[in-house]
Order: sequence, then structure tokens, then C-alpha cells
Amino acid sequence: MDASADASEEKAKKKKKEKPKKLSKAERMAKKAADAAEKAAQAAEANKGTFGVMPRIQSQEITQRTWTALEDLTPELAGTSVLVRARVHRS
Repeated sequence: MDASADASEEKAKKKKKEKPKKLSKAERMAKKAADAAEKAAQAAEANKGTFGVMPRIQSQEITQRTWTALEDLTPELAGTSVLVRARVHRS
């Protein structure tokens, strides 16, 4: 029984070692073109609505928001909501 098990294991190893059938140059080119087309389609779908001509932001809307300058922050404003415009830098 060990001999038949060893034989089947050897066959399995040989199958793993066998190289897959090589594709012809035309088949490789066709597969490469199909993969490229699929990638392009996926990229176009992912970027839909992200790129292109967008309207410029020119403060077209006037809001009722009141901005508070940093130097105007006082202890009396503690506990109230204030709007502060700032820029954060990474160091």
C-alpha cells in the first residue's frame, strides 16, 4: 500500500513541476490588450466625477456666518461656538 501512495505522490509532484503551456505571441498580445482595456475602464469608473471642468469657487454665496479673529478670543467666549479660519501645517 505504501508503494501506491508513493507513486501517487510522485505523480502529484511531477504535475506541479510541469510548466503551464506557453501562450503564442499573438495570444499574449491579445491578453495584454484586454487587461489594459479592463484597467482603463476600471480607472475611468473610479475617477468619474473627480476630474474635468469644475466650477470655480469664487465666494458666490454669502452666508450669515461670523468669523472670529484669533486675537479676539477671550475667556468670556468660553463655552460658546465660534468660527475660526486657520491653516494647519505638518512639521
